[in-house]
Amino acid sequence: MDRGRDSITPVERQTPLRRSLLRFFPNIILRYWFGDPSEQRQAFESQLNDIEKDINSLIAERNAVLNGEQYLTTTEQRRFRTDIQAVTSEYEDIRSESWPFRYSDEDIKRLSEVRSALQSIGRQVEDYNAEFVERQVKRYDDLFTDIDDDGNGLNREQRRAVVRNDAYNQVIAGAGTGKTLVLTHRIAYLIERGVEPDRIAAITLTNNAADEITDRLAERFDITDVNVKTIHKFATDIAHVDRTGHVDVLNNDQRKNIVKQVIREKTGDSGSDFAWHYRQFLTNYETTASDLEGYESEEDYIRERAELDYKTIAGEEVASRAEKTIADFLFTHGVDYQYEAIAGWANTAEDKGGYYPDFYLPEYDLYIEHWGIDEAGEVAPWFSWSAEKYLEKLHWARSEFAGTEHSLVETYDFEHWAGQLERALEHRLAHHGVALDPMDIDELVEYVLDEHNEKRQIVEQFSKFLANAATFRTTPKQILERLSRSNPREYHFGVCGAMLLTEYELKKAQNDQIDFVDMIYNAVEAVEEQPKRFQSLYDHLLVDEFQDVSISQIELLQTLTDDEDAPNLFCVGDDWQSIYAFRGAVVEYFVDFEEYFGPAAITELRETYRCPETVLSASTDLIANNPEQIEKDPDAYNGRDTTPRLHALDADDDWKYVHRVGKYAADLVEEYTAGKSEPKDVMILSRYDSGANFVNQVKDELENRNIPYDGKQDTFRPGRAPPADSDADGGGVSVFSAHQAKGREAPHVILLHVGEGENGFSPDVRNDELQNVVRDIPANTAAEERRLFYVALTRSKETLDLLTRVGKESPFLDEIDDHVESIAPLSNPGAVGDHLTITAQVTQLWEDTHESQDQAGLLKDATGRIKFVAWQRTDPPTVEEGTWYELTDVKVAEFDGSRELHFTDGTRVSALG
Repeated sequence: MDRGRDSITPVERQTPLRRSLLRFFPNIILRYWFGDPSEQRQAFESQLNDIEKDINSLIAERNAVLNGEQYLTTTEQRRFRTDIQAVTSEYEDIRSESWPFRYSDEDIKRLSEVRSALQSIGRQVEDYNAEFVERQVKRYDDLFTDIDDDGNGLNREQRRAVVRNDAYNQVIAGAGTGKTLVLTHRIAYLIERGVEPDRIAAITLTNNAADEITDRLAERFDITDVNVKTIHKFATDIAHVDRTGHVDVLNNDQRKNIVKQVIREKTGDSGSDFAWHYRQFLTNYETTASDLEGYESEEDYIRERAELDYKTIAGEEVASRAEKTIADFLFTHGVDYQYEAIAGWANTAEDKGGYYPDFYLPEYDLYIEHWGIDEAGEVAPWFSWSAEKYLEKLHWARSEFAGTEHSLVETYDFEHWAGQLERALEHRLAHHGVALDPMDIDELVEYVLDEHNEKRQIVEQFSKFLANAATFRTTPKQILERLSRSNPREYHFGVCGAMLLTEYELKKAQNDQIDFVDMIYNAVEAVEEQPKRFQSLYDHLLVDEFQDVSISQIELLQTLTDDEDAPNLFCVGDDWQSIYAFRGAVVEYFVDFEEYFGPAAITELRETYRCPETVLSASTDLIANNPEQIEKDPDAYNGRDTTPRLHALDADDDWKYVHRVGKYAADLVEEYTAGKSEPKDVMILSRYDSGANFVNQVKDELENRNIPYDGKQDTFRPGRAPPADSDADGGGVSVFSAHQAKGREAPHVILLHVGEGENGFSPDVRNDELQNVVRDIPANTAAEERRLFYVALTRSKETLDLLTRVGKESPFLDEIDDHVESIAPLSNPGAVGDHLTITAQVTQLWEDTHESQDQAGLLKDATGRIKFVAWQRTDPPTVEEGTWYELTDVKVAEFDGSRELHFTDGTRVSALG
């Protein structure tokens, strides 16, 4: 306290404002300043007494709440701060007031005690939780230490995450940081603290996760009576609490069956609207959208449109999207045509050359010209011709047909953009007697989708479309309003999807069925009708993999936790691993957790125990390219020294490449199993699973080599090996999609086709864009694919091999290039003189080597064989026949016109397996 200031009388501290008030309000001011001093003293005493009473109330509240036994929630902390600030304002008011008397020593003492008390309570409020956490961590040390056979314990951040207990708790748990470990220890901690097990609900997104948590609780803590349920089971129990009778809930497979049934029914009538739009979707399956969205400027858009190429479903290059539409219509309706064939009968001119109409139908001697003009006769801005010059060509072409026996059919761009081109063409061709024989839908599907898994993916896309429509409560009417003809692929898919949605809802109603999304929203409605009833069922809700919850699930959790007396919410997740946007997950709910729920205790787990440092660094650099994410700086505690290997394979065509990938992956498996590793230690991952060509080829190759494997729904065991669930069975190579690998890990991970295309780890995923029309929040497909690739990378505990195709590498590889070592295939090791790293097996060592050679023989990998020579003068390392090696710094040489590899002074040899 400033005692010098307190020795000055209040009158001496009159400000210019106060002196002005004396001039304008002399009677009021005089009565105040020169009134009865005892009245002023009494007013001061009264205010100070009130402040001291408030201080005592704060102290009582502090003693009751800050008792060392309970965590101070953000709401309680804010209330404390508000109360402290209110008393502080009263204190500041009384201190700044110009009382007409001097403070006594007692006054100064009391004011000083008030200020000290406020400062003390404020510090205690701010420091309390940190001190509470430290006390709890020490008190329950036995719970957090010696948790496995190696004597390991939870790290500091894991322990803090377990004991922090705000109304909302967010744990940001990167790959391999012990997410499930924290969640199960949280449950054990709460029970140790006196919470009844049936007052705790642990919610997962999958049955496997629920089983894992249940098993860990039972094995580690002998806890068997906690409610561990999937989100759908949790919602089902809420929705059914007041209902009797069986409810038929459709699963994903049943929804797909309905999609197949409706498509079959609707396309059976070739003249139906659905059949027409379905045909248009198929014929535009490879068509790229071309609107302004995604371009920085109109000039960029125009420039790109001018450079676009268009390929028909018959594989022919045409000049525009409208011409593709015409060509595809003719092809799918059995009309033979020639594209831009010269009309030799037409007159020519020096400034025009020969006349090449767009299409010629030889059977009918009929020509088709498509004019790229709108209804006003204007051409598109990306045309190289002016409108005047283009119209001159139009009139010239018409004049060429005048008075001849040749017929001309004309179509226009304004018909194309209005979606009427096919119907207009059909009408005009019929007028000229052209017979149309529409291709059967099944034949069209097989022709357009040359891989059978593509047909399966279309059904899956429509099924996802229905699920997303339900999740985001999007109606058929809203779908149609959001569609744009500028993207024919999305437009026709969306129209078909809207029709399917109508039929799907009708069939559910007719058969008294609901699906999982309906169940979630039924639970939301039940809680909204009786919030207190359902909020009182639990004290704590724990949610696993929170980054993958959907909007419907978010609504359920919000309604259950939006009251002060509601259960505390504890969420564990990682936005970097959010990979389920296609089924309604919205990563923003985790990134902006507090915005959707409220102030939270946020703990980040940075120490990862799964991945080697190089793998972690590569995956971290990769994911840093994504927008709108939680920044993290994970640390590797794996302790293994390894470098991811990139294997670039070459092939003349797609099938040869797929075949080579299968052999190469199987070779890598044999590398690892030739040593201490077993088949179960290897995980092979692809972008897609069953039906994907790479996966099938890998499984075939493993079977040919009698190597056991475990797929999503199939297993292989050579000979008379015990079944997969037998204790005697060591398990096989895991062959999964990256989505199925979520939550799994393996010492050796092999990624198939980190390359371009829909079957590769690449941002080329237009199928996911088909879902955006039913989503309130568009899916960032490039970011989603990058997160999926991140998940695939971070399954590795020891080694990581990435297979790609020469010339078709995924752009993601550029983002991890600094952390990856390129391994040259023996089929194309490089130019003479190159020094490279290879992975190969020594298949043969020659006994009759030249006296200057220490060793010579043959090396092989999945791509081929090559001779190697180890010269005596280089003091070479020794290799053994039948062993796989990683050979670093070998030199490409040539002898008698053939390539061979020479060991150099710097060659290093590492046996694999």
